[in-house]
Amino acid sequence: MDGVGVAAMPKGDVVLIKASRGEPGARRIWDDSGEAPYVCLEVYWERWKQYGVEPVCWPVGSDQLFELDEALLAKLQGAFEEADGRLEGLWSEAKPYKGGGR
Repeated sequence: MDGVGVAAMPKGDVVLIKASRGEPGARRIWDDSGEAPYVCLEVYWERWKQYGVEPVCWPVGSDQLFELDEALLAKLQGAFEEADGRLEGLWSEAKPYKGGGR
């Protein structure tokens, strides 16, 4: 948890993340019991579900987590790949992830 009275994020929720250089991606919430929520790739999530192998995860700041919107993700990915200047404007359309009824 980030210490600001935020409800727990459900493990397994799929979220939109803003990674380094503004790169967009879809990730799974793994754990949010520490300083920052931990996320993992879908392939690691599926491997955990199928074989019980704990996924490789990494922390992401709460300000980098957004509600997953597949259409927006596609636009963000296109703008990131094309480096055409639309990226920041598109990120302003992303809705902060509220998870678990926040």
